[in-house]
Amino acid sequence: PNYAASIVAIATGQMTTGLGIIVGSNIYNVAIILAISTFATARPEGLVLSPKQAYDARLVALYTLAIMATTLASVAVLTLHASPSVFLNISIPIWIGILLLAINLVTLLIFAALARHALHRLPHEEHLIALNEHQLVATSSLTTLARLRYIGEALLALLIALAAVIVMVQSGQAFANDIHLSPIIFGLIVLAIATSLPNTVVVFSLARTGHA
Repeated sequence: PNYAASIVAIATGQMTTGLGIIVGSNIYNVAIILAISTFATARPEGLVLSPKQAYDARLVALYTLAIMATTLASVAVLTLHASPSVFLNISIPIWIGILLLAINLVTLLIFAALARHALHRLPHEEHLIALNEHQLVATSSLTTLARLRYIGEALLALLIALAAVIVMVQSGQAFANDIHLSPIIFGLIVLAIATSLPNTVVVFSLARTGHA
């Protein structure tokens, strides 16, 4: 929903709103989603991490910090030649364009390293037994037709959510214009929180069922 809303806003000429959605939703996720994961868990001792889980959390945090730093550098470079023509005619000096491209490539490489770590890491020992039991149950109880149905339901839910986001963005922009609300505030706060509500519902449900 965050990406769809941002793309819709940018496609309709609201660059500031589109960027605000991405920045604001990430701030919301880091602040609110982590808080819900910690405090909504049904365990009385709260969210407890094993040493390996804590290591994973630190590693992801470092990757995220690196991506944030490169993103900040990209924004800083872009503002060196701040003018209305920057986004309209892409008339920026060639050296700024090359530098932005290099910084964005570094950002993508950091994200690729994070994805590689996620895909190649070994499961935690405390999860192996539960995972094996779950796989045995799933293999014995789910037919091919049931799997296809679940995949279809997930895709349908995703399409409905994305369609709703498009309507929400367009209606919200019209309302914001009527009340003369700043596009920065509208994207950074209103739309950022609205498009992050699915994340909030999902993480609360997971936290209450012991999967925080």
